[in-house]
Amino acid sequence: MELKIEELGPCRRAVHISVPAAELAENRVTALKAYQRAARLPGFRPGKAPTALVQRRYAKEITEEVKDQLIGDAYRTARKEHQLDVVEVIDLKDLVNPEEGDFSATLVMDVAPTFALPDIAQLKIDIQETEVTAAQVDEALEALRRQMARYEDIPARPIARGDLVQIDYEGICEGRPVAELAAEARGLGSGQDFWFSADENAFLPEFTEGLLGAQPGEERTITVQFPEDFQAKTVAGKQAVYTVKIKALRERKLPELDQAFCDQLKVTNPATLRDLVEADLGANIRMRERERQQQEVVKQLLEACPFEVPESEVQRMTQSIVRDLVSQFTRQGIQGDQITERKDEIINSATQTGRERLRSRYILLALAKQENLTLSEAELTTTLTRMAIQQQMRAEEIRALFEKDGRLDSLRQDMLAQKTLHWLHDRLLPAAPIPMPDPGAAASAAAESEPVPAESAPQGDPQ
Repeated sequence: MELKIEELGPCRRAVHISVPAAELAENRVTALKAYQRAARLPGFRPGKAPTALVQRRYAKEITEEVKDQLIGDAYRTARKEHQLDVVEVIDLKDLVNPEEGDFSATLVMDVAPTFALPDIAQLKIDIQETEVTAAQVDEALEALRRQMARYEDIPARPIARGDLVQIDYEGICEGRPVAELAAEARGLGSGQDFWFSADENAFLPEFTEGLLGAQPGEERTITVQFPEDFQAKTVAGKQAVYTVKIKALRERKLPELDQAFCDQLKVTNPATLRDLVEADLGANIRMRERERQQQEVVKQLLEACPFEVPESEVQRMTQSIVRDLVSQFTRQGIQGDQITERKDEIINSATQTGRERLRSRYILLALAKQENLTLSEAELTTTLTRMAIQQQMRAEEIRALFEKDGRLDSLRQDMLAQKTLHWLHDRLLPAAPIPMPDPGAAASAAAESEPVPAESAPQGDPQ
């Protein structure tokens, strides 16, 4: 057997296989003998059927088995003798597999990239302030008051910003009810006994400005200009006129930051509450700063270490990211036709993100190998257990899912890459490291909505 390796791209190789007729004949004889020993043909005891009869009966199967054997041998030889780190076999083409004569074929495969790691001592971290200010604590306490606000019925008075208002409403657009034009957007066209908060978060912002100063019992006409990118396409860019009747009014009452407020929260006193809020803010700020620093480290690694990644991996990663984005858009209420309109933008963005993720993972895994960093079985088990809890499954079940689809190694790689990034960050910032999160947290969070990740792993290897 002779192999010739052709470079088709930075991470794609063609393995041209040629087997002379004499060697092919030897392989066919070996396969024929195996079939003869196992053949059960009418009128003959097992293993006693004539060679010519077995050859005629199993000609197709013998030819296929010889092909598989030769392709498998070529694949293993290419990996071992030509040091091809195969990611995925892409194609088998130009197959010539005669009963007599020379055998030839071409295996197309993606291989892992080769690159030199940058000098990590040259990486720098820009440290930003993580102290919590009194103003931040005050704002957090105000947000807490707003969360625990009560709305009380009040006598008739002009509507003020922040009030809770009950209305009946109906909209007309181009002479037709909005409810007919945008039937898919429930509640957009009309409503009865509808409560809304008269602030910047109103479902139609013009309602707040149009109703300020009105009183229960009044009726107002409000003009709404739908933006060009409005999710209900049938009214996007158009103008509608709403008739609105004010029916009732409630006023928001913020609780005082007193002992009664603390008792509701099961906190000792207002001073303790302030300390707890400050501590929580500080933990969040420090964690966000750590994440920002790590993102900066990854950015520097990518800039210092340019290389291409296998296209087959890019395609799988892109598909995974697109699925996540579409799921996110759907949860946000974005309609399918809007997603379709942004198809090219979504795919291009996902492809770029996928390339960067893959490159950073290759770099971090190479760094882990250089520094002898490993992932323990206990760390993997902890992450699988967390995923199982999120998916309401048993840990053994979710492990079985990963093993069944051959994704367990990919999960290990993701976790080891994350662990390596934590290690690198702390090495670059040894003076006052920010507490390191569990290396499996990111991996389990990514799998929260889907138990089996779509990350890449070597696929399609010949046996």
